[in-house]
Amino acid sequence: MVAGTEQVAEHVERARSYLAVWAKRVHDGMKEDGFVEAARQDLIASEGEGAAAYLRAAPLVQSYLGLKRYWDKRLAA
Repeated sequence: MVAGTEQVAEHVERARSYLAVWAKRVHDGMKEDGFVEAARQDLIASEGEGAAAYLRAAPLVQSYLGLKRYWDKRLAA
């Protein structure tokens, strides 16, 4: 086993878990401002001081817009 893979697996699992929560929020009608604030709180709770790096690398509005587009296309199909 490669050293450190446990942390990678934990990180991926947290990311999948939050993606599911975020996707449901958008699907259920949460608007952009509410989503961004809720997701920011999720990251702070999960990553602590490390949340700032996530927020710089991937602004949460982009996550909202991507999920909104996904659900809009799914519902239109």
